[in-house]
Amino acid sequence: MEKSCSLLIHFDKGTPAIANEIKEALEGNDVPMKVDAMKKAIMLLLNGETLPQLFITIVRYVLPSEDHTIQKLLLLYLEIIDKTDAKGRVLPEMILICQNLRNNLQHPNEYIRGVTLRFLCRLNEAEIIEPLIPSVLANLEHRHPFIRRNAILAVMSIYKLPNGEQLLVDAPEMIEKVLSTEQDQSAKRNAFLMLFTCAQDRAINYLLTHVDRVSEWGELLQMVVLELIRKHTCVFIICPTAVRAAANTYCQLLLSQSDNNVKLIVLDRLNELKASHKEIMVDLIMDVLRALSSPNVDIRRKTLDIVLELITPRNVNEVVLTLKKEVMKTQSGELEKNGEYRQMLIQAIHTCAIKFRSGKHRGSFVDGFLGRQQCCFGNGCCCLLPRRPTFLFSNRRREGTDSSKKSQQVNTITVSSRRPAILADGTYATQSAASETAFSPPTIVQGSLASGNLRSLLLTGDFFLGAVVACSLAKLLLRLGRFNHQELKLTKSHRRHC
Repeated sequence: MEKSCSLLIHFDKGTPAIANEIKEALEGNDVPMKVDAMKKAIMLLLNGETLPQLFITIVRYVLPSEDHTIQKLLLLYLEIIDKTDAKGRVLPEMILICQNLRNNLQHPNEYIRGVTLRFLCRLNEAEIIEPLIPSVLANLEHRHPFIRRNAILAVMSIYKLPNGEQLLVDAPEMIEKVLSTEQDQSAKRNAFLMLFTCAQDRAINYLLTHVDRVSEWGELLQMVVLELIRKHTCVFIICPTAVRAAANTYCQLLLSQSDNNVKLIVLDRLNELKASHKEIMVDLIMDVLRALSSPNVDIRRKTLDIVLELITPRNVNEVVLTLKKEVMKTQSGELEKNGEYRQMLIQAIHTCAIKFRSGKHRGSFVDGFLGRQQCCFGNGCCCLLPRRPTFLFSNRRREGTDSSKKSQQVNTITVSSRRPAILADGTYATQSAASETAFSPPTIVQGSLASGNLRSLLLTGDFFLGAVVACSLAKLLLRLGRFNHQELKLTKSHRRHC
């Protein structure tokens, strides 16, 4: 079985001559030569060389060095060398490095302490780590946050060892105290991550206790909170209050975060909660709808998908009113993707119309909505007319009266063309020409079936809309069998006006 490797760098395998050169450089007093020799030794070890003769040299001449680069390279060297024999027992010479690591953990320089704590996160030998535990715990209360955050990670790594619970019995309690008093966001994130990994009950209790302040936490800590909720939803299934608290937290994150990636992740979590706790999510539908304020189309689409599955007869009017307001905002044309967003909104209103056909929901927000919009909603008509063909006959008296009062207007169409031209001096230029064609639209006859907007759309040559209108009229003809004789005559009269 091959050993695991946390670092890999390609380097041509050396020869005994190169090993001797490395040893001589390490024994000298030139710091740049020592740095270069340590780099060569590390790359040789990563590519399969053992170099056992260098260990004592490094202990004698490299460990006492105060240079930060040499100390960092020393920790990389100690990370990749074999620390155990064939039977898995720690080599006796490894005891020589324990005193040096302890001195580093108590070093006055914060960088030396921090990188040594990070090195301990990669050690798996309990015999080497056990004497260093008091120094590690002392760094949890250091004044510098760089040391505290690495000390927390070191405690987590030690606790996760096979016998780590015996080495650090009260580690979760200590980290929970650190979490309650810590001010640095990165250190706080590491502390919550330790509880999340090693003591999940404590992490959940802490989250539920401080759920109202989640929006004030840093993004790093909020991402760990999201991961906790995602992986341990089974805990929240038992407690509806916890589910509601989690959903409220998600909604707060959805509004407070500016990062689109965070918003998409939050929407995914809300979608998961909707699948198992729909009745709770229904009460938060308006909070979810506020995510439509984001200019990102993917966020808007995912928000509408979630909202459409949470609509009930109790909240449909409020939802549709919000969607109408969003549609009116899209008419400004300030954003590039307003058209795509408008189509999503119209399709959402269409879905509401299908879902709530009877009663006041049938015509209140579908017919009224289409009757007041501009002709730019031709595609929306194509979506709604097959489901609501009777819209063709709505408001015909009002439209006929209004159309008789309008004077006939003359419209013009401007056609422009461009072609290359050669000037007298031999240079190239672009020649443009424009021509205008005037036409008068047909007068709308009193009693016309189609509204002014729909008629103007048809007159512009929208063949797709024309096909949809024709299909809608065919549906109306199929419904004639439901009418009595008098209604049949009235419908035939309407057909002749078309």
